Amino acid sequence: MKQRYDLLAISLLLFTAVFAVWISLMPINLDGLWRWQTLIGGFVTGSGVLVASWNVTRQMRLAARGREQDKLERELPGLRAAAFLLGRISLAIGKAPNGAKILKELKDCGFDRTKHVDFVQQVIDALPSTFDFTRRELALQLYKLRVFALRVIQKEHALSDARRALSDAEAPFTIRGQEKLTESDVSEMADKVAEQEATLATMIGDLVKAVHDFEAYREQLLERGKADADKYELLRREHEKALGLPY
Repeated sequence: MKQRYDLLAISLLLFTAVFAVWISLMPINLDGLWRWQTLIGGFVTGSGVLVASWNVTRQMRLAARGREQDKLERELPGLRAAAFLLGRISLAIGKAPNGAKILKELKDCGFDRTKHVDFVQQVIDALPSTFDFTRRELALQLYKLRVFALRVIQKEHALSDARRALSDAEAPFTIRGQEKLTESDVSEMADKVAEQEATLATMIGDLVKAVHDFEAYREQLLERGKADADKYELLRREHEKALGLPY
């Protein structure tokens, strides 16, 4: 096993060895030694205080690093679970966001509640090892995805109904018993269809932005997990180095 010593400990050992050799080789003058006893005593006391304070500081540093290491060790599994969940949803969304596809994937993951509070609780229950703050951040991103996806689906259905009604109104014949609409009515229906198409395009843009924010958060979570993993490894190595353990 390779032992690693701090510079202060090596310096003290070297000084002690030199001092012992000097005492053994030089002639001892008891009168001179008596005159310097106060200084020698002060030096020995100061050295003892210095070594004691260094040991206390070293123990405090080791304890602080140990607490930080324990915190990271508890947090890392939760970050990995959250990153895996977001990666699954991201893979399902794909390159072209689709409202129905997003709702289906969220439902498959167990996130199908309409109320925000209930939805957040579903996310919390799905990630028991993840820190609460991270779970609530993640739940906010997923709920925003769900809201925008649902709006797009509802507007798509409304637009489909409006287009079908316009198509029936523009037909050269009418169903028996149905009053034929005037040109003014048909024009008004066409304007409403065009208005709903513009609204749908805006909602799709909002959904695309929500997906972009979701992907940005996922990348941020991945970077946070990587940084915490690197920091944990660094703390582990420093702790082993302080204890004189091999890597």
